[in-house]
Amino acid sequence: MILEQQFDSLMSNEEMRRIVTWDLTDNVESLQVMGQKREDIGEQLFTQLTDEHFKNKTTDIRAVTAILVSSVYYLTLHAKMNGSTFCGIDIREQEGEMKIKKHSGRLSTGLMRSHNAIWKKATHHKPIQRRICISASRTFHRARINAL
Repeated sequence: MILEQQFDSLMSNEEMRRIVTWDLTDNVESLQVMGQKREDIGEQLFTQLTDEHFKNKTTDIRAVTAILVSSVYYLTLHAKMNGSTFCGIDIREQEGEMKIKKHSGRLSTGLMRSHNAIWKKATHHKPIQRRICISASRTFHRARINAL
């Protein structure tokens, strides 16, 4: 659910894609501050929701999450900036978008459901994602103004 929301946000919001691209290509202090805030929120989520439940498991939830989140970033940036397919899937088309959402949802849902105790908690964090987007947008605008 969170990955799907992130996917939709990046596909529909050019400003967010620019922030991600800018973060990857330039060493800007305000983006580093924003990145640290994102990491701090992520750390809270891991600490409160997953670390205890995955402590002695073979699955490293942080590594899996990093792979899933980065794949959403890359696929959306690739499609919107290059306008091309990835592995023969065009996520700018509804069929391709649905394939990615379906299977990323299966991966994350299967992982979370396999550890049922955290499933309900993990699906109710839309407000946190909203705070990250708002913070990113504000930081982007401040950095643009300071660059002028």
